Amino acid sequence: MDNSDSSDGFEDSSINTNLYQIPCTNEILVDSHKRTTTSISCEKNGNRFLSGGNDCKVQLFDFTIMDSRFLPFRELQSFEGNIINSISHSFNDQLFITGTSNVQIKLFDRDGRFKMGSKKGDMYIVDLKKTFGHTSEVTQVQFSPNCENEFISTSVDGTLRIWDVTTMETSQKEVIKLFKGKRSAGTSCNYNSSGNLVCVTHDNVIDVFDTKIPKTHPIYSYQTNLSYHTSVQWYCNDTMMITRNSDGLYIFDNKINKCIKHLEVKCPTLHNNVIVSPDNRFIVYCNDTHLQFINSSNYELCDEVEIEKGTFIEWNDCINQIFVGDDTGHIHIFFDDTLSRNGCLSCKDKFIENLPQQIKDMNIIKQKPYHHKKYKHKRQKENAIDLEYKPLYKDEANESFNSTIQLKQDFTLVDPRKALFKYNTDQPELIKKETILQEINESDEDEYQIKRKLD
Repeated sequence: MDNSDSSDGFEDSSINTNLYQIPCTNEILVDSHKRTTTSISCEKNGNRFLSGGNDCKVQLFDFTIMDSRFLPFRELQSFEGNIINSISHSFNDQLFITGTSNVQIKLFDRDGRFKMGSKKGDMYIVDLKKTFGHTSEVTQVQFSPNCENEFISTSVDGTLRIWDVTTMETSQKEVIKLFKGKRSAGTSCNYNSSGNLVCVTHDNVIDVFDTKIPKTHPIYSYQTNLSYHTSVQWYCNDTMMITRNSDGLYIFDNKINKCIKHLEVKCPTLHNNVIVSPDNRFIVYCNDTHLQFINSSNYELCDEVEIEKGTFIEWNDCINQIFVGDDTGHIHIFFDDTLSRNGCLSCKDKFIENLPQQIKDMNIIKQKPYHHKKYKHKRQKENAIDLEYKPLYKDEANESFNSTIQLKQDFTLVDPRKALFKYNTDQPELIKKETILQEINESDEDEYQIKRKLD
């Protein structure tokens, strides 16, 4: 008799539940945007994270003050009417930048207060190195991993620009032209772990530049079949790169300077990216229906989680949680009760009870409109509405009219010129005419009767 099966007929669920130690056993759905979530950036300690979307808004979340509703503590717009293409935190997590469909880049502090913005480039100058800013849509921005003041940006204008936070309002540090026989739009960029190499994708070309030498020619250059690259990542001690293309994943080895693997994976949207796990064991990406984890050494599928139309992925090493945006504007937070720590675990069981609705729903608290100087006339017009004539009301308790309102209304309605006639004793005829005109206005007499009285 085979005793391999359990006597009660149930399988032991504790065996091989998470064989690869991937924090994806549990999931929390955060309602973030009204349209596609395009970018997510998380602080290194995992206390806060940002999200940008096609609804042109940036949401700021803080796990330390959130409850089980997972509401953002602040919402801002980098440029009104411009979608968010990319968000990046600085090295010390005190600043973050936003790249939008606008030509300018904006810098904010940790709490979402605007600090400064880049200069707008002159689109009529042919030599793009002589312009002090981008002239077309910014596709991606990325802070340096070891310098808190340096970041890079790519744009449709065909340039990769290296910026310094202290001088970004006037000019950039370096401009690298992206050419492939003609000007080609840059789609994505990234630093390596040491910050001395920069990779950028444009059309079907991936170029690698060294930040310490003159940037006229790339030190590595690769080509793929199709044109549009949505993401590029370094891994395996910066010796290998992986890019997300419209027809799949391309893996390059910088030691032999060639593509070593091509994985056919559909790319549903232009905001799909590919990442590598913090321990370099897995390559993570989204297709139409699943979030998939493949082994970085043999490229075999290890695990997958069902998610519809996932877009952007972020894996935080400190809290060991995975953030995934989707096409509907939600953010999926994947975690494991034993492998993950802090983050959403600290607030998923936190409830607020016995509080009024005004405190629970913080979205109703809005900034007062027309607070700027240029809205001075609108404020005066709104304040004048309160001073308009209102009918007298009667105090039911005292059975009398409100005297203060009555005096104020009499003062505003009576013409002072007419009131002065009763003190003019030198011209009694004018006083008589005024009294007759007042009686005529109150009555419904004929024009002929009015003329007869005046004569």
